[in-house]
Amino acid sequence: MPIIDIDKLTNEQKIRLFTYATEEKEITYEQLGISKATRWRYKKGLREIPKEVLEKVLQFLAPDEIARIEDVLPHSS
Repeated sequence: MPIIDIDKLTNEQKIRLFTYATEEKEITYEQLGISKATRWRYKKGLREIPKEVLEKVLQFLAPDEIARIEDVLPHSS
């Protein structure tokens, strides 16, 4: 079961997750199955990051890393 519902993330949250994975975790665009130009467009917000790419990104991140990326996980009530 996924840790977060990708469909409920804002575009800003998607960009934060993607940027963290590619810059901090040094996940390459090859590992994500995208081109270098596409990676740049995603980071700049010029193209929306597809669900399939975010699913790959999440495979490289631990739940605590995801939670730290500026409250991507919903707060428990």
